[in-house]
Amino acid sequence: MPFLEAAEFEGKWKVVSNTEGGIRTSEWNISREGDSIKVEMNGHVFEGTVADNRIVFEGNYHASGAGFSAIVKVEGTMDGGVITGRGTWAEYLMTFTARRPD
Repeated sequence: MPFLEAAEFEGKWKVVSNTEGGIRTSEWNISREGDSIKVEMNGHVFEGTVADNRIVFEGNYHASGAGFSAIVKVEGTMDGGVITGRGTWAEYLMTFTARRPD
């Protein structure tokens, strides 16, 4: 896959995550600051990087339904304008697919 610019990851993404607790939907808003990116999701801000066609970010996430906070770690790959990948939140695992909203 050819090198992707960080700008290709910028903007809004509709995310469907398959978690141990079921299917979850969210929206990511990815912005670039220098060589780094910020991902805003559900009032939380995560920091990370983009290299080639891969995105990696992490940060603290508080889930009121679960009643606790833990570090979220996400890594994904863009192919054909779709980001797919996996992540963790505490000991919980997930996979996801992110697409641009219609």
